[in-house]
Amino acid sequence: MAAEAEGAFQALVSALAALQRSAVLRGDDTVLMARYVWARVHGMAMPGTDGQLREPGSVEELMGHAFEPLRTGLSSAIPPP
Repeated sequence: MAAEAEGAFQALVSALAALQRSAVLRGDDTVLMARYVWARVHGMAMPGTDGQLREPGSVEELMGHAFEPLRTGLSSAIPPP
């Protein structure tokens, strides 16, 4: 399972690097950015997998609320700190 997780993480790093080269994402440290995305997405997934979001639509609502700030926070239109 660790090998699959590492492969998935590397795919994320590669995708973010490609978006950085295209100037879609900021030029921050790519691995650090990938760690942030990885942690944020996994953190959002945990309540759903733990059964804490039982109401119909609650998972979708959480994802919709969380992904927009994630996307805009990494955008190249926003200068790095």
